[in-house]
Amino acid sequence: MRRWLERLLRSKSLVVLLLGCSSKEEPAQPVESYTPPPTTAVIESGIVRELIDVEGVVPPKNPVRDAETPKEQNRLRVVRYRPEASKKARAIVVLMPGFLGGAGSFDPLARALVRRGLNDPAGAVEAWAIDRRSNHLEDTHGDDVAEVRRDPSISAKYYYEGEPVAGKTFAGFIDQSAVPHIAEWGAPVTLGDLRNVIARVPDKKSRVILLGHSLGATLAEAYAAWDFDGQRGYDDLAALVLVDGVAGNELAAPSEFAEKTYLEGQTDSANPFASSGLNTIRKAQPFVALPFLGVAALELAERMAIATAFAPTAPRIEHDDLTNLTAVLLGLDRKKIPKMTNRAAFGFAFDDASSAVFIAAVSAGQPTGGPVEKYKGILGGELIHPTDPAASYDWLDFDATTPRERSRLSDMARSWFEGPGLNFGEWYFPTRLALDAGVVGSLNIGDDDWRAKYGLRAKHGAAIDLPVLGFAAGLVPESRFAKLSAMLTAPIGPGRPLAGTPRSDPRAYRVIVNRQFTHIDPIQAADTGEGKTWYDDLYTFVTSHTPPL
Repeated sequence: MRRWLERLLRSKSLVVLLLGCSSKEEPAQPVESYTPPPTTAVIESGIVRELIDVEGVVPPKNPVRDAETPKEQNRLRVVRYRPEASKKARAIVVLMPGFLGGAGSFDPLARALVRRGLNDPAGAVEAWAIDRRSNHLEDTHGDDVAEVRRDPSISAKYYYEGEPVAGKTFAGFIDQSAVPHIAEWGAPVTLGDLRNVIARVPDKKSRVILLGHSLGATLAEAYAAWDFDGQRGYDDLAALVLVDGVAGNELAAPSEFAEKTYLEGQTDSANPFASSGLNTIRKAQPFVALPFLGVAALELAERMAIATAFAPTAPRIEHDDLTNLTAVLLGLDRKKIPKMTNRAAFGFAFDDASSAVFIAAVSAGQPTGGPVEKYKGILGGELIHPTDPAASYDWLDFDATTPRERSRLSDMARSWFEGPGLNFGEWYFPTRLALDAGVVGSLNIGDDDWRAKYGLRAKHGAAIDLPVLGFAAGLVPESRFAKLSAMLTAPIGPGRPLAGTPRSDPRAYRVIVNRQFTHIDPIQAADTGEGKTWYDDLYTFVTSHTPPL
């Protein structure tokens, strides 16, 4: 299972200073000056990205390891996209990422929403992307310095060669045994944190649109149905958007969920992302590591993205750790990896035709410069990889292919690293959150349900009166929305712009279907062609359900 890769990526070099016979100490080397990327920045004409820390809830302690969450870790981050000009917002679209997802994954979608409201006389639209509390555990210093200096080799020095960078030395990727308290960062903590974010919005019931992607869509549904000490989650919201994700078991009988499975885990070894049970999570597996690749693969992707952003046509950066990862992702012996540009290496890693990690793939163009052939990927599925060791491969962007594709490779690269501490991924995704997401989606958890004693309070699903927009893309078929549709019998509720509108009206309930989009395309698509159509539909939905200023 490539455990050697994980060991390699966690290792650090030992630096020994030989002082010889002299009793004099060598003078300390000066620390090279470095200014981190700004926390508030104009990222394109008229649009500002701003980082805000928000206090989170206090989790229970892990009873098996007697481990409490340190106070400084009870916080999450909001990445706020807003107009540069001082302008009131008619709508705040709060974005909840999916499995292994960070706030950066929403960058193209967030920009597209804000862009549309810049000149809207009815008021601006802001997008607030959630970086869950686990994102604060990531040491992104090496990648932040590499971003500022436009030099991906700095990441290699920091994370894998033991060298100090800008006054700091990497302490190593976190081991499972070091963070047992993460075992309690499940749905109650994540949704409690989210509520603290939503509480910052005045008139939230008429202004906040909650959008979830993938597993984040299940969490968004759960939030709407959640009982917060007698307060219903959907009363905090103006509308709900579910992007290529849905619980899919709305109003299922409680008997369909077994406490024994929740505690002891799943036995479906064919599913590489199957959750461990709570007993194992509390003892030994508080966070998720990608099969075959490990946690450090997410940092390596950031380094590939930095190289793609700043030297797209330069020869692929070569370093043992990246070469090993590239070989795994492309299904090649490392000695058979042909010459390719940085953008070709990134494209092969993340385009849907060649990406071994299908849940992170976009339709972003195609390789050029040499032949490719089909093979079976490490996680299944038919993929392509390069076959001519003598060729030199480059990449054609999404709008240079026939037919035209959907996501711009440079946008995807930017999403992986741009901004202080920001990235596309979530290095230490809590296993408990994946476990909880699998059992809260019936949205009818009563007080006498076994799930309630684990703090799972998604009980008001049948009463949800929010307008709902769904998007069925490459992973979740339209049929998966059937139980949600059957549950939503109440019309749009009072106090909303379209109050009383029945579910038969597409303004109250609609599922957009585009199976040509990959799972990631709806949040990464370029603002043109099919991407523009989707963003226009989303903006229309947002503004239809928030009153003008």
